[in-house]
Amino acid sequence: MKNTNCAIIKGKSPHQMLGNRDQKAAMVSDIMLSSLKTVDDDDELKHLIEDIMQISDDSFYVGDVGELINSFKLWKKLLPNVTPYYAVKCNDELNIIKVLAALGCNFDCASQDELTRVLSCGVDPARIIFANPTKLRTHLIYAARHKVQLMTFDTEQELEKIKEHHPDAKLLVRIRSDAKVVTIQMGHKFGCTPENAMQLIDKAVKMGLRIVGIAFHVGTGCKEPEAFPRAIGLCAKILKEAKMKGIHLNTVDVGGGFPENEPDTFAKMAELLKGALEEQNDTFKGINMIAEPGRYFAGSTFKLYASIIGIRHNPDVTWYYINRGIIGAFNCVFSENLTRYPIPWKSRSDNLKPSLIWGPEEIQKDLLVKEILLPPLKDGDWLVFPTMGAYTVTLDPVNWLASSKPKVYYHVSKVDWDLVQEANGKSKEHLHLANFV
Repeated sequence: MKNTNCAIIKGKSPHQMLGNRDQKAAMVSDIMLSSLKTVDDDDELKHLIEDIMQISDDSFYVGDVGELINSFKLWKKLLPNVTPYYAVKCNDELNIIKVLAALGCNFDCASQDELTRVLSCGVDPARIIFANPTKLRTHLIYAARHKVQLMTFDTEQELEKIKEHHPDAKLLVRIRSDAKVVTIQMGHKFGCTPENAMQLIDKAVKMGLRIVGIAFHVGTGCKEPEAFPRAIGLCAKILKEAKMKGIHLNTVDVGGGFPENEPDTFAKMAELLKGALEEQNDTFKGINMIAEPGRYFAGSTFKLYASIIGIRHNPDVTWYYINRGIIGAFNCVFSENLTRYPIPWKSRSDNLKPSLIWGPEEIQKDLLVKEILLPPLKDGDWLVFPTMGAYTVTLDPVNWLASSKPKVYYHVSKVDWDLVQEANGKSKEHLHLANFV
């Protein structure tokens, strides 16, 4: 079970609080969304954050629902004809699922647990893609039982498994189309060659299965926007060949790889993707375009607050210790070669000194920040790590220095929350947002 002992703070992020003081905020109790307490100014909201810090010196996350909403708005503005299926594996917090579902986002699940979490929020199974090319049989049976039909495959063996356990599935053949510059390449593990795709499509048809389209994934952390039009070109060839054989595909899944907190890069990707589809308009006319963004939505939505639990003063550099490390929140240090640089919650001095930050694990690799200039800090001071929503909350375990997984708190403006409620009221599912705790 996920931690549900969460407060919901309605207002602005701590960073915004320190900069803009002309808006009001409100706080909702832990129990009921309707129990609203008005807060007169941002300083009081800042004090609410500090009250959380007084409860425990353990780390905690703060999710900015407004940031999540803004990311969704930007997606709909730049890619209005590409339906996003949020990659739940990135961050499976129920509150994130509920808000995105209310806004109209669909979902990419890779396991039975993820399917269960999304379905538990009242999401229609028709809004889910089981986007794992190699599925456990028990998970496939679960998907069939709960009428989750759309899914990917990339081998004949997977087709045989689907034929046996979920013959009514709607299938997308996943092809390999890697970006040249990418943080984590997917193609070495998943995706058939484009040349082999038609053979798999023919095989599916002969087996009496419903093949409906094509999927690809350029890789996590794509740094080459041109990878998307290149992959669209490969899909166009397959669509044309299938049509010549009398096989009419209707869906193309452009996968993930969209960046977190990089609106200019995302805008470039969207521009090239739309341009490629326009160039192939005859081929893609009537095709349902979908995508699987994960960190694009979750990454910048969360900040991690970590207190300093130890200090070592060396001649040339000061070492600071926190109780979250590479086994969990900061796994990106070794899995993606990324460094998350913190901001001191309170800076007592402009006298910046060379510093580094360690996690709690008794291994040398638990060096989180190798080089950073920080003001002199004390034991118990807090550091704020931005952009900590992707592959962090979901993977953050209970370590030997923590009594439990970090708690998760949320904040949102009254205007943004009204927008979510209005969108939810218009949806046919009417999701259970009253349980937003």
